[in-house]
Amino acid sequence: MLQKWSLWSCTTVQLCQLSILRAHYQQSVVMKAREDICSAFSLVIAYQCTFDSHQAHHRKLCTTTVRVSHVILVIIILAVFVTHTIFVYSRESLEIQSIVVKDAKNQVIPTIKVATKDLYERGHFNDPVTFARICDENGASVNLLILITSAPSRQDHRMAIRQTWGHFGTRRDVGIGFMLGNSRDPATEEQLSAENLLYGDLIRGHFDDAYLNLTLKTLSMFEWTASHCSGAKYLLKTDDDMFVNVPRLLDFVGEKFGEKRTIYGRLAERWPPVRDDKSKYFVSLEEFSPARYPTFTTGPAYLLTADIIPELFSKALEMPFFKMEDVFLTGIVAEQLQIQRVGDSQFLNQRLSTIGSGRCKVKTVISIHDLKPNELYEFWKQSLDGNIFTCDLPVKVKRTDGQFVRRGCGCGINERRKRTGGVDVGRNVLRRRVVIVGCVVTKRSPQMGRTTAAAAPASSVVRVQMMTLSWLTAIGLML
Repeated sequence: MLQKWSLWSCTTVQLCQLSILRAHYQQSVVMKAREDICSAFSLVIAYQCTFDSHQAHHRKLCTTTVRVSHVILVIIILAVFVTHTIFVYSRESLEIQSIVVKDAKNQVIPTIKVATKDLYERGHFNDPVTFARICDENGASVNLLILITSAPSRQDHRMAIRQTWGHFGTRRDVGIGFMLGNSRDPATEEQLSAENLLYGDLIRGHFDDAYLNLTLKTLSMFEWTASHCSGAKYLLKTDDDMFVNVPRLLDFVGEKFGEKRTIYGRLAERWPPVRDDKSKYFVSLEEFSPARYPTFTTGPAYLLTADIIPELFSKALEMPFFKMEDVFLTGIVAEQLQIQRVGDSQFLNQRLSTIGSGRCKVKTVISIHDLKPNELYEFWKQSLDGNIFTCDLPVKVKRTDGQFVRRGCGCGINERRKRTGGVDVGRNVLRRRVVIVGCVVTKRSPQMGRTTAAAAPASSVVRVQMMTLSWLTAIGLML
């Protein structure tokens, strides 16, 4: 019995212990679970906190980035604007500095619009003694002043003019001079000084002598006329490759004497600007945007009444510079001043040949363009010899090949032939094998070297026909 009680007691104790252990285990499990839950919750909270902090950081970072981007964009825009402004300003400064007035370094003409007065320097190099040779007593007795634009290197052209139509400068009522700029070459300058010492007809302005500076050269011409030859009645602006028929020009001036505010020349109406950048006459849209030029007189030669010269000079200085001299001065500026421009076909301003019909026109025109020095001599000789040509009747010329051609000048005597079979009608020599029908021609005798009037020779065919007709007439009379 006691043994059973002891066994029961042990079993009870063990059960209690097991219960206690189970309770501890359950408590530990619960605690562990609680700890795990707390740990997990702590992790969630920690993660949430970390996420929130990261999100806030990202938001702050994004906001900062956007702000920085905006600042950078503004800086870039400002930098582009400032750079463009500096580039344009520096480009204009460089271009203007390369053509500015004080030192006359004006060889390059910009495409931007610059005031003409900023490019032009007043005054001339020469002394008053030279000016008096061209226009004495300030032009009190000068009816016609002819000023010729020339380049420093073209001494042969100036000499050809002096020895031909420039002879009229010895008249008291005619003044003739050459307008030049700077050559920038000491040797050339020395030659020009010697040339002017000998002839006293060079006018030197304060600009570099270049084609694109022709506007400045013509303005210098106007200034010189207004300052040193204001008494002249008319000014002819022309070039050194021109033949000017001075007697015919004086007749023209006599017919127009008393007229005011007028420019005479070859009229150019509705001419478009040249947009080909390879042409010497190229004009960009920045320089001149309209599709047509105003009416102007072409530059090789035009005649101005002297009363408009000071006005043209002053107005041109106030306007934007334009490199095309004739368009600018006789077109744009003249239109602003409401100056009349009159066209006359005598201002040919085109090239003529020294052979053929061109030789006959020398007496009917005032100005011929684009001539070499030797051609100037040829036209001068033809203009003096009034007996060489008879240009009044259109005639019919029979050539050696039997064909007829119509000639309106000189009865065909200037027709050039090959030097074969004695046929040569160049140099005013008329050979027998050229038939002139119905005209009395002027024939130069090769032996005597003088001009004589002669009837046109007839060919053998014509002689046979005439002889046959004569015999038939005689036989008829006898019958």
